[in-house]
Amino acid sequence: MTNIPVASAIRMVLSDVGYTNALPTWFNLHVDSKKRADDIAKLVSQYTTQIPAAPFPVNVPKRYGGNRKWVIPSVNDQMVLQACALSLTIAIENALDRKKVFSHRLNADSSKPSQFLQDQCDGYAEFQGQAGLRKCTHVTILDLENAFASVDRKKQFMPFIRKNSPDTTVADVLEHLLQGFSGNESGIPLVNDSLFYLGNGYFSEVDAAIGKYVTTDFVRFVDEYRFFANSQKDAEALARAGSQQLNALGFRINDLKTKILQVPLPQAEEYCRKVHPLSDSTHMSEDTYATSIPKSLPPEQALQILESSVQKPGTLLNDGAGRFGVIILNRLRDTLKPAEFKKKLAENQALLQAGLPLLQRYSRNGEEAWRTVCLIFVLKNFDAQNVRDKKIAKDLTDTLNTVGKTTEAPEVARLWAKRTPVVNADEMVDKLHSMNYLEAGEALYGGN
Repeated sequence: MTNIPVASAIRMVLSDVGYTNALPTWFNLHVDSKKRADDIAKLVSQYTTQIPAAPFPVNVPKRYGGNRKWVIPSVNDQMVLQACALSLTIAIENALDRKKVFSHRLNADSSKPSQFLQDQCDGYAEFQGQAGLRKCTHVTILDLENAFASVDRKKQFMPFIRKNSPDTTVADVLEHLLQGFSGNESGIPLVNDSLFYLGNGYFSEVDAAIGKYVTTDFVRFVDEYRFFANSQKDAEALARAGSQQLNALGFRINDLKTKILQVPLPQAEEYCRKVHPLSDSTHMSEDTYATSIPKSLPPEQALQILESSVQKPGTLLNDGAGRFGVIILNRLRDTLKPAEFKKKLAENQALLQAGLPLLQRYSRNGEEAWRTVCLIFVLKNFDAQNVRDKKIAKDLTDTLNTVGKTTEAPEVARLWAKRTPVVNADEMVDKLHSMNYLEAGEALYGGN
């Protein structure tokens, strides 16, 4: 059996990868690293033959309507998943042509050993600049629709994993994890950066087909391909050939985002503007669900993203901008001192004023669990004593109390609305990390 890097996986999930799940973490606690490493090693051995317990599912709204299903496994299962991802990095990096693929690049900063991936904005900046490095006049852009869900996990993804695994242990464990995470669904489940990295690695197989049957002069960022041409006619031919090849591999092309652009490309295509739509929300990418969260932002900018999201919930409170804002705030909650964190929030009264009516509306709709939890996470961290408008402060307290009791709200939202845990999380962190997301919340706050 290969030496699976359990210790590094534990550190990365607790400090980095765990923040890229669909919902904010219940708590941030230190663990006994040696004991936890022993526990995860036992799970690795167990999952060579067994399927883990089902994770907690949550539907996250897409910008253009509909939802995407995300799943949140137990923290321990996420550690096993991350250990598998780390075991495959050498083979995946060998499979990828990093002169063509700019997404989900491994962290190369040795001063940040707990960080798994680089900031995606850096990768996209290079991806965006590739047209300028070529003597081309046109760029054909093809975007895959629901790319991860379109991959046949058994016939496409797992053969790639087995081909690149250092031994059968990693492949067996990963196969059982994904069976448990996916249930009867055939695609790659949406979990966090661990699986986004592996999925990005699988697309090296798609890259090879593009290079063989369409063109060798292309680049990719997650699920977006760009082909380079020297005329409108050639660009249109590449669009047809690329679409046919990708369709043959089982992927649907997002016709709304298929474009042929002249060089130089318009400024609106900047990825960082897509991710942080502070100046022009119309450029928010539909499929940013599979991208890494920026590793650091000033608190004021994180709050500005959230403020934009709650002011335009239909456009931005989704798996793009809204999720990014919540996750960045989650990082801030766990890195800033509590008093400093609450002070930063209290300075943004506009966020509170816009978010409170949304919480009152969404909490009565069982289909809006994700938005309800995200709003509660943001708003419950406001210190009512620091809110200048005392009526809004009272409305906030009353609303959280109501959501915590009403059966109209999803259980996960009722749990988040409660202010005080019924147990000491430090004393039972090992047990909490063995539970899925909802179970951990029930144990912390008392299920109802």
